[in-house]
This record gives sequence, C-alpha cells and structure tokens, in this order.
Amino acid sequence: MLIKYLKTEHDFTASTPEYGWIDALPHCCDALSEAIKQKNFSSQLVEDLFQATDELLKNIDRNLDYDEFSCLATIFINGFKNKKITKQQLSLWNTKLTN
Repeated sequence: MLIKYLKTEHDFTASTPEYGWIDALPHCCDALSEAIKQKNFSSQLVEDLFQATDELLKNIDRNLDYDEFSCLATIFINGFKNKKITKQQLSLWNTKLTN
C-alpha cells in the first residue's frame, strides 16, 4: 500500500494554515525505509518501489526539501545495506532518471 501511495499520490502539500505540517511523503518514506529491511520485502517489491519512485518524481510539482529528499534516499540506503538493492540496480535506475 505504501508503494502504491508513492506512485499515485498527487497532493504534495507540505503544510496548511489550518492543520500545520501535513506532509505525508516523509511519513510514507520513513515506513518504507523500515519495511525494506524486512526479510519478506521481495525483489518484486523492490522493482515496484523503483517504478513508484519514478512516478513520484514525475508527478511532484515542487522541489523536495532536504528532509523529504533525505527520507526518500533512506529507503534506498536501507535497501542497499540490507542487500535488497544491488549496486547495479541503483546504477541502472540512476541512468534512467538522468535520461
């Protein structure tokens, strides 16, 4: 469900006068950065994560601030540390993003 959120969410409001900080993106990323460490986080979920992150970056209409970018990056750092994501996958994804 969290991966689906990254792929389909289009409201990236960080805060509102009425509610204050409401930015769900960092919270989603925090949850995914923990989930990717779990042994049942499959290689298919990793592929889904890459695809969802692509969609997120295509759909977002503002720059990510430092905390948001850091939270997003932590998912991939934890995936790499926990051998869910390889150097080759990161390299290919980086190439895709920069083209």
